[in-house]
Amino acid sequence: MLALRSGERSNIMIEEERIYGPDAKQPQPDLGPGPCIQLGSFNSIDWRDEEDMARWYAQWRLPSLKTLPGVIRVRKLVSVAGWAKHACFYEFSSLEARNEHFVHYETTRPDMEAWSKEVVRRLVHATPLPIVAKRLFPA
Repeated sequence: MLALRSGERSNIMIEEERIYGPDAKQPQPDLGPGPCIQLGSFNSIDWRDEEDMARWYAQWRLPSLKTLPGVIRVRKLVSVAGWAKHACFYEFSSLEARNEHFVHYETTRPDMEAWSKEVVRRLVHATPLPIVAKRLFPA
């Protein structure tokens, strides 16, 4: 399967911030990923948008996920080498929980939904949509 990849990108990233959601089992010495993950990597279109994006993650995005059903852990990453300057790694208790609770969770807060759309509009993502996957092993 690895030989079939084309145009792949690599990054070396460090964790900038981490939050735990209601489905986290703490303390959690196992740093393996949750049963369902979502990964998005991106850059700001304009460097002047970096502060607003950082404020959005710190004041809205990450805090809002601490109480969202299905969320285990979210890690905001920054790059020390590679194309993407930023990434966000979401872990969910299941694909079904992600789809039910995460996909449209901002619709109850139109003010925050508008802020999210404005921030995301000013980003260039590595792929058009985030990568969503289910963990295969251990099941």
